[in-house]
Formats: sequence, C-alpha cells, structure tokens
Amino acid sequence: MNNQYKKYFNLLRLRLKSNKGVALLVVTTMLMMVAFFCGAIIMIAQTAALTTRATTGISKFNLLAEGAANRVKWIILWDKAQKNPRSLGNEATLEKTQELGFDRYLADGRVYTLNYYGYDIDVWVKDAAAGLNFYTDQPDKVLDYFKAQTENEDNNGLAGVTGLENNEDLDELEDFKKLVKDYVDQDSETNFDSMEKDEYEGEDKSPLPRDEIFQFREEILWISKSEKFFEVNSFGQIDLVRILPPEGLSEISASDNLFSVPLDYIKTISKLEDEEVKQVAEAIKEWLSNDTPIEESLELELYTKIKNKFSMSESGYYTIKVRPGRKSQILIPGRILSETLEIGDTVGQDGFRFYEWAFY
Repeated sequence: MNNQYKKYFNLLRLRLKSNKGVALLVVTTMLMMVAFFCGAIIMIAQTAALTTRATTGISKFNLLAEGAANRVKWIILWDKAQKNPRSLGNEATLEKTQELGFDRYLADGRVYTLNYYGYDIDVWVKDAAAGLNFYTDQPDKVLDYFKAQTENEDNNGLAGVTGLENNEDLDELEDFKKLVKDYVDQDSETNFDSMEKDEYEGEDKSPLPRDEIFQFREEILWISKSEKFFEVNSFGQIDLVRILPPEGLSEISASDNLFSVPLDYIKTISKLEDEEVKQVAEAIKEWLSNDTPIEESLELELYTKIKNKFSMSESGYYTIKVRPGRKSQILIPGRILSETLEIGDTVGQDGFRFYEWAFY
C-alpha cells in the first residue's frame, strides 16, 4: 500500500514539474498584457491631456484675439473721431503718432505687438480697398481694364502679375474672359470655348454657374483656367482681388491703396520698370521700418506716377489680422483672426458690420 502511495506521489510530482514551464509562460503572458494595457492607458491619458491643453489654449487665444481686435477697432475709431491725420507714408501722420505716444494702427501693413492681459499679440492692419473689383455684372470688362493697363508695347501680355508672356497667353486670357462672362450672365447661350449649365454639370460642378454677380472673391477660382491668372496666399485668399460686399453692405469702391497691393500689381498698373519697382519697394520698406515718408524716398517723377494710380489715404475699410506674438515670452497656440469691416468716426445703430470674419 505504501509503495502504491509513493508511486502516485512520484507521478504527481513529475507532472507538476513538467507543467512549470507552461505555468511560467501563462503568468509571463498575463503580466505582459497587463503592462501593455497600463502603458496604453497612460499614453491615452497623456494624449488627452495634451489635446485638452492645446484645445484650451486655442480657445483662450480666440478670446484674446477677438478682444485685441476690438481694442484696435476702437482706437482707430477714436483716432478718426479726433480728425487726426492718417495718410500713409506722410510726415504729418508720423508727427501726430509721435505726439500721441501710442500705436494708432495705421492701415499700412506694419506689425504691431500689443500686450493684451499679459500676452503679446501681433496685430497688423491693411486697407481693404485693394485689387481688382469683380462686384459687377460685367466682370469680363474688369479683365479688359486689366489687359489695357498691363499690355506693353511689344504685346508681351500681362507679365509680372499673371505670368502671361506671349500672344498665346493673351488668347488664353480672351478665353477666360468668355468663361467669366458666361458665369455671371443670365442667358443660356454659350460663347465659343466657354461653359454654361450643361458644361458645368458635365464636370460635376452643378449648380454652377451662378448666373448673377459674384458673391465671394475666391469664387472666381471655381471657373476653369482661373489658376492661370490668380494665385492664393497662405490664408487661401486672392491678394489680386478685393473683398466683395455681403448682402446689405456697400461696395468697397475706393482706389487701390499702395500699401495693400502686391508689388507686381503696382508694377503692372503703373507700368514701371524693374528698377522703379525696386525703388518703390525700398520706399515702402523705409516707411515701415524707419518712418521715412514715401515722398522723401522717391524721385518726384516716380512719386507722381505712383500717386496717379494708387491712394495713400485710408479708404475707411480695414482688414485687421491678429495672431499669437512671434516674440512672446508666453507661448500660446492659436490661429490667425482676420476681420474686414468699415470703420468711420462714429458707430452706427447696428454696430460694426463685417465684410469678412474668420479664423485661419
């Protein structure tokens, strides 16, 4: 009997000994799974914390940006109500700024750093009266004007603004004019090499065309061949075309502001030589960097040529942009706020009314 028990216990001991490797593998696997899940939970928690921090930071900056933009608007309104000179590139404007001793947020595009509740915020203001105005039932005529202003004696086209360099490119411009005309006119007759409703449906662009005047400046990019003539900036906007008025607001019809248009546009409209463009660019830089009046930086002939085509007075329509301060000691995530509106010397019953308001 004792021998039987001994044999049984020996057999059991051998089986347990042979299962040690399997048990160790099971336990190790379970520990690895627990460690993996713990690591995943920690990673998810850290990711959520970072996401929450970023989202909170962006939301905070949105409030700071709106507040900073509001402060800028009221300073401009107060300055205009005081009848202070605000002509750009002008000695009288410079002297008034020095007399007041604070930033007046002129619409010349310079970057101001505004300390707003302990945060450094960059603000710059430009005149919204800038670029080609397509708020018309004959936008193809705008391109006619553009062509008349830019075509040189050798018939080399619109070089410098649209990249047109030869007669073939000018033919493309004529085709584009047809497309633009058919996009806004209310008849269904299609010009040769143009498009109407059926052609837009064939390209899956229904319900185009609009068959009325443009409502948005970037809308022109919906028209075929537009990429040949217009480029977008980092905000997805076309610098060459001015903002169009929403329903109920008046058209921005003032002359182009010198400080708010691209250099190529200045070159084309004023028919400048390359060297003259460099002089104008340097004069603008001198005003923005060293407050040197434009008239002092340019020879009389060139200054007169520029003044005949461009305005250096504010139109009353402003584009205000706000971003986190690039040199701020306190870093905060945020997008760029862009507002376009009319600012006079008083506020109407409806308050400020915006042509554009967006975060980019």
